[in-house]
Amino acid sequence: MHPMLRDFQFVPTKETALFCGIRMMYHAKRTIQGVGGKTEAVALMNNGSTLYYGTANTALIEDLAANFEEFLGKFVYTSVSNVSKEFAETDDNCEKAFEEVPHVLKQYRDKYKALLADPVL
Repeated sequence: MHPMLRDFQFVPTKETALFCGIRMMYHAKRTIQGVGGKTEAVALMNNGSTLYYGTANTALIEDLAANFEEFLGKFVYTSVSNVSKEFAETDDNCEKAFEEVPHVLKQYRDKYKALLADPVL
């Protein structure tokens, strides 16, 4: 979990802290024995009030974070390193696929915004 704490070297918004925190819990559940179950998230606001995100919505955010990690692992990291002198079409295919990355990232962001705007309780 230690490397993921680097995500918090800046002052995040509560929305960023929520996403990064749920991502850390996702990895903790899969890495550390005895960690599991439903993830609950509560934001403590500057005025002392609290904002409860609900376990159903945090589960959906966790699924989104896991899917995003899979996208990074299976597409982005592989495509960045997938260079070949022997197969020129590999570079061409990666370049074409990279053109879609901004669109895909926006889809992830839009989905996250929708989960925050209209939470499943």
